[in-house]
Amino acid sequence: MPQNTVEEVTDFDELAKGVNAGNCALIIDTLNVAFDIEVKGFKQRSVDTPENEIVIKGPHEAFVENIRTNTSLLRRIVNNENLIIENLEVGKITKTKCAVCYMKNITNSDLVNEVKYRLNNLEIDSLLSAGELEQLISDTNSLGIPRTASYRKTR
Repeated sequence: MPQNTVEEVTDFDELAKGVNAGNCALIIDTLNVAFDIEVKGFKQRSVDTPENEIVIKGPHEAFVENIRTNTSLLRRIVNNENLIIENLEVGKITKTKCAVCYMKNITNSDLVNEVKYRLNNLEIDSLLSAGELEQLISDTNSLGIPRTASYRKTR
């Protein structure tokens, strides 16, 4: 391992910052220092325009890689220990990997719990797109227009 990929660290916050950036922390019980080891292998690209779900209104960015690459891109952009990423699978047959991402101590915990409840209780065989997932977990108002981030309980 090249010596420039290992850094001696004495401050815990600096060590946590390195881990959040994708590095590995080596802590040895008998030493007063830790080691921040660069092991990350981020894809060197940015979040791009979606190709399969074109929208007129809303963000024009999409994650187009596998779920692990997408969450590492998100972690690189939001380098903060309060970013929580919880992985789960949706669909009885496809077992599509999804991630619930939120900022701890900022996001409404009732809302996070509601999203996880809805995702864990979907009775579907397959999930093929984020747009489909949005429709499945959205509330519908009287006009039939789906909406997300509702605080109304559906249980």
